[in-house]
Amino acid sequence: MNLRSAVILAIYDKALRLSPSARQQKSVGQIVNLMSTDAQRMQDLTTYLMSLWSAPLQVGICLYFLYDVVGLAMISGVAMSLVMAPVTGYVAKFARRYQKKLMAAKDERIALTGEVLNGIKLIKCSTWEDRFEARIQEVRDVAALCLPRVMPTCHAHVSRALSTVQRALRHRLTRGTS
Repeated sequence: MNLRSAVILAIYDKALRLSPSARQQKSVGQIVNLMSTDAQRMQDLTTYLMSLWSAPLQVGICLYFLYDVVGLAMISGVAMSLVMAPVTGYVAKFARRYQKKLMAAKDERIALTGEVLNGIKLIKCSTWEDRFEARIQEVRDVAALCLPRVMPTCHAHVSRALSTVQRALRHRLTRGTS
């Protein structure tokens, strides 16, 4: 949490010191996204760095105990893990593409909302509330379309199918004795 707070503070300090020409290059929405999303990624990095050394150790220990309990039937689980690695990579690439679209839509929405808040007096006096509300709603709808709602359902179906294949493979490898 301290790392995330430090990154947000550093980005905020830098944003306050930007020259007017530099402020034209980056919108308020992009700066806010830097503070929220990228700061969260920096915090998550510490967890992932620990996994570099602990994950192989955990896998090795688990495989040892799994072999001790079920014997050669563990090969089917290992085979499915190896088969699913490329599928997981493809799903991650697909999710990354949607994440980029979502971030662009968020940037646009935050910039538009900032524009509305900065000009709220003019908008109220000119009775343009409905027009700006519709623009903001359009941008929110684009962001909602970018959210991969299908992903959990797709993952559930693939997991169920591969679980069945794994059971059949385990049965075949152990000749039905497990």
